[in-house]
Amino acid sequence: MNKKNLNLIIMTVVYPGATNHVKKFVNSMNNQTNKKFNLIVVNDNNKNAAKIIDDKSNFEVRFFNSRSSRVNNRVKGLRFVIKNTKFDYIAFLDIDDYPDKNFVKSIHDFTKKNNKIKMFSTKLKMKNNFFQKKNSLILSDIINDHQVGYGTLCLRKDFTADFIFASKYKALLFDWFISLIYLLKYKFLYINYKSTIIYNSSHNTTLKKWKSLNKKNIVKIINLKKDLYSKVLKFLKDKNYKSQRNIFKKKILDMSDLSIFIKDKKRLKKYKKHLKKYIKNKKNLGWLDNAQPLYRLGL
Repeated sequence: MNKKNLNLIIMTVVYPGATNHVKKFVNSMNNQTNKKFNLIVVNDNNKNAAKIIDDKSNFEVRFFNSRSSRVNNRVKGLRFVIKNTKFDYIAFLDIDDYPDKNFVKSIHDFTKKNNKIKMFSTKLKMKNNFFQKKNSLILSDIINDHQVGYGTLCLRKDFTADFIFASKYKALLFDWFISLIYLLKYKFLYINYKSTIIYNSSHNTTLKKWKSLNKKNIVKIINLKKDLYSKVLKFLKDKNYKSQRNIFKKKILDMSDLSIFIKDKKRLKKYKKHLKKYIKNKKNLGWLDNAQPLYRLGL
């Protein structure tokens, strides 16, 4: 790879309910201090996005239509990029999350120094809180906690096949899943700390507000986490990795124990009380943290 001429693709997905975010997203890309990127927009049946982006953008844009799931839209878009463009890295951005002005510059700078890294994450911020507290993450950092998202990941070209392969496991929390299996193989997930993505809180109700802290939503998160850990366990079995299997088996049991515990109304009330105490001084939590293993809460 020629370090001086990085071919960078930015990919985002636009869905019908995201029109209000498009202008702000385009403005954030127009304001980039480094203009050396191309934008691929995967349009999931949004009738207004193409015109808005064409009218407002001062950079090259290509559109690809796909009406599918969150994961499949990105996978189809990725296949389109592989087939139709030349690139070294591809960065995913959510249409309703906005990178700071040095986002593209930081990727160019980061990859010049770390051009062998196959995947990394951009620093993620919601309001005044940062989700990542370190310059790199290891497996234990995110095995319990969701510290990455689609809009933070940047892949080197030779990791795109792994990304597509991983999608076959159909993990519901795929961004978390791909980060876990990456760490199982490569040990470290590095954070590009020279740039920040502003995480839009409208789609990530925080624990501080307690709007989603009811039994139905806690059970929903329990099932999402059980699906995640089960899919990682299946991946480990398929790859014949034996050393980490017990960790994920334990995580499945933790969520099963929580599910049983909150069936009783008195225990559910006790769980909520302990959970509020647990998160009181924590800054980097989101709605998925409504389901915590009982041992974390001292129950």
